[in-house]
Amino acid sequence: VISRFEAPRRPNARYACSSGPGDLPAPVADTTTITVSRALCTAHFLKGFVLIDLDRRDEAKPYLEAAVAMDPDNDHYANELGEWYKSARQWETSLEIFTRASQTNDQSLDLMDKVEAERIRNERRCRSYRGIAFNQVELHQWDEARAALGKCLAIVPGDKFSEQELRYINEQIAQDR
Repeated sequence: VISRFEAPRRPNARYACSSGPGDLPAPVADTTTITVSRALCTAHFLKGFVLIDLDRRDEAKPYLEAAVAMDPDNDHYANELGEWYKSARQWETSLEIFTRASQTNDQSLDLMDKVEAERIRNERRCRSYRGIAFNQVELHQWDEARAALGKCLAIVPGDKFSEQELRYINEQIAQDR
């Protein structure tokens, strides 16, 4: 899928993935935007994801970045790119990406059943908040980390990963005293 797309690609065009009429990218001045199938973003994302699983992290990054660039409102793609930077111990960059993902509203979800869309949106946003918290813990920004986890727990009550991270944070703060 990716190689079929790359061959005829116009160098000065912006390519954007879309799931339908409700999922169109915002126009960019003086730029030709060409809407392509969401399958292309999925292909880039999956290739990056598989390369990570094959322990070929450096090869994965351009594919994750391409998926995010072509579908900038897809918080799932952004979360995975945030994870890439997190595992590279690039805390500030990872924090920035997770923060942006937490503020993103994937328009393609609006095309789904409302209950299912809300469940997915909350899970993804919670994942973003956990990513924010993880990076803030690494930066010893305890209050900010707690606040991010609180946001997660507000939308996904009882999220076990957030609760575990809160326990860890409280232990670290207790040790610092």
